[in-house]
Amino acid sequence: MKGKRLVNVDGQDIGTVFDTLRAGREDLVLADRAEHLGGLAIALPASQLTEEDEQVTAPYDELSIREAPQFSWNVKPEAYLHYWKRLADTNYSSSATAYLPTGSGLVAGAEADLPDQRIRTQVRDALRAARQAGVHPRTIPVSVSKGTVLLEGHQNDTPARLAAAQAAAGIPGVKEIVNMIVVRAEI
Repeated sequence: MKGKRLVNVDGQDIGTVFDTLRAGREDLVLADRAEHLGGLAIALPASQLTEEDEQVTAPYDELSIREAPQFSWNVKPEAYLHYWKRLADTNYSSSATAYLPTGSGLVAGAEADLPDQRIRTQVRDALRAARQAGVHPRTIPVSVSKGTVLLEGHQNDTPARLAAAQAAAGIPGVKEIVNMIVVRAEI
């Protein structure tokens, strides 16, 4: 699959495959996402992809690819498999106008090296403080590895999904956010 063009269900270009990675008993395909969809590397479950000639087809629409969190070596590969399963089960994003940035990415100015457990505690506190922005902190599991914060779970809407990522990014010591929160109506 390496070097092959990655397309969505409508045949639109969504990136280029550059590697595969073992995630438990399954494989992930790593791809450079097309710039018009946000760029950066993403991870997709290999079992969901179809390979034909010089292209690989993903069964996801443009919005799902656009909202996919960037790939980080500091996140367990299995988390990406769980993300795609949750997305397929419950994603309610329905239009490009409803789309907001994922909130994933490197955090500017993050220079402090703090213990991961301390960062996790502070992120959980920040999520509780973000309730006024519509964030439901109890539905967001948080893990931290080497300053990379992984946000999982569900939120009612895309603004809450982004508010959670922004709250986490404001914590000293956070170097990167990987936002795997999925939008699901009525938490």
